[in-house]
Amino acid sequence: MKRLLHTIAICLLIAAVGYVYSTKYDTVYYTEQIAKLQAQIRQEHEYIALAQAEWQYLNNPARIEDFAQRHLNLAPLTVHQIVRFSDLPKRPAQTQDPIGKTITTLGITEGENTHNASEKNPSASGITP
Repeated sequence: MKRLLHTIAICLLIAAVGYVYSTKYDTVYYTEQIAKLQAQIRQEHEYIALAQAEWQYLNNPARIEDFAQRHLNLAPLTVHQIVRFSDLPKRPAQTQDPIGKTITTLGITEGENTHNASEKNPSASGITP
């Protein structure tokens, strides 16, 4: 009986050692993964800082003004170019909404999805029979 208990105790000890060994290497693996992710995060922060610096350089008002003077041939406004909003001509009324016309052409009614409409009208899906 003693021999059986010793054998069981040794087997349990070996199992415990195996579990601790497994846990240790899992911990090492996850620690390495965390270190890699932190390095990637630092690199992304550097890329973001570089992009922000480039954005600030590209949006520098002096730089934009220089480009505008060299390439746009702009002239100062004259008094005749400034008008009141009420002096602008009225926009002509549209006879039909272009999107509404397309929906009517496709035969789509309210409550249908586009999949059902393409089954009813094969030209709507771009597939010709």
